[in-house]
Amino acid sequence: MFDPLPPPITKDNRDIAWEVALAYRRTSRAAKAAGASPPECEEAAVDAAMRKYREFDPDAPSNCHDASGVVLAMVGDAILADTYWFWHGPDA
Repeated sequence: MFDPLPPPITKDNRDIAWEVALAYRRTSRAAKAAGASPPECEEAAVDAAMRKYREFDPDAPSNCHDASGVVLAMVGDAILADTYWFWHGPDA
């Protein structure tokens, strides 16, 4: 059975996790600047992060529910790793 939650960010998956988190952050900011509602910002951000995840990992779950669980875990780990950078850092 597939476990939808990935292990915590490690040295091996850190680059993918940061890219996924950046896609989430950039899209969320862009949607907010365009006047989207908070749920619309979240939907756009998750969609962008899932596209980035699938770009880096061709073995990513094809099921959207499982993939979104992995992506949100990566974003959550990035936020916990450096909260200030994630929400207030430059758009790297």
